[in-house]
Amino acid sequence: MAIGGEIVLTQKAEGGAIGADLAIIQGTAADQVKLPAALGDRAKGVTALAAAAAGKSLPIIILGPAVGTAAAAITAGSFVKVAGTTGKLQAVGGEGAGTTIEVVGIALTSAAADGDKFDLAVVPFRYKV
Repeated sequence: MAIGGEIVLTQKAEGGAIGADLAIIQGTAADQVKLPAALGDRAKGVTALAAAAAGKSLPIIILGPAVGTAAAAITAGSFVKVAGTTGKLQAVGGEGAGTTIEVVGIALTSAAADGDKFDLAVVPFRYKV
């Protein structure tokens, strides 16, 4: 759930249910979002609440404090990116030279394992290693 002070868009789930605290990407229409297609996708934001089915509205945090779901251990202060098609997040690292990284934000607290929730500052940007 949102922490407070975030910038939020209301969007519709595309393709089925989408859980809370997950990274999502732009859907087919301007008002739709969906789960990522692959590791490292450019996220539109992080879901603040779940949508039970396709077409249901859900709030998307596009900037500011949020809660994320980890795909593995994450250390506070790490940049995080989309971990894969589940919408979970992982710490940036290990990318080869010349790789463009789509950062979702910065972990404000640590996560010990897959499925753990952590506080996150959603600050999307990209950089090249």
